[in-house]
Amino acid sequence: MNLSWMDSVKDAINNNSAVRAQQARMLEDIRETMRPELDKAGQLMAMKMQGPDISWMSRPAGRRRSR
Repeated sequence: MNLSWMDSVKDAINNNSAVRAQQARMLEDIRETMRPELDKAGQLMAMKMQGPDISWMSRPAGRRRSR
């Protein structure tokens, strides 16, 4: 099959969108089955985002914060 350059690009784009649609459907299925766990994870993430200051965790080990 001797496709021109543009045709092969169009084919790649079409295949890509088909793959994306399939991935989106799979993601929807996964979301439906895992919603409770995802909700829990989302709440944990939200708590971490606005949560207490944990910057001390990223400091080099050995230097403990003096209380």
